[in-house]
Amino acid sequence: MPDHQRRLLDEFKKLLQLGPDLDTAVVATVRQLRDAGVTWQTIGQANYMTRQAAIQRWGRKVRAAQPLTRPSPSTAEAFRGLIAPFNSSVIRPSEPPTNGDRC
Repeated sequence: MPDHQRRLLDEFKKLLQLGPDLDTAVVATVRQLRDAGVTWQTIGQANYMTRQAAIQRWGRKVRAAQPLTRPSPSTAEAFRGLIAPFNSSVIRPSEPPTNGDRC
């Protein structure tokens, strides 16, 4: 296996290990956004998904009784550092979907 493929797989494995911690941080942030009055529409658009997709992805978790947690600056920085190599290869749409867009 070429070195660049091996490096990508190693980074992928690191990201998978962050899964539970990253999910907790995302749910806590979505909960804070909702508590601050941000709509599901806006949250969905920020994640290039529809309002309904955002509700389906995070709605139950946000409503569940969980302690409010916030990632420490060092944890957030670690997440950013680990995903940085992938940012250049991810293709994002130029605009978030609107209600009229269908998947």
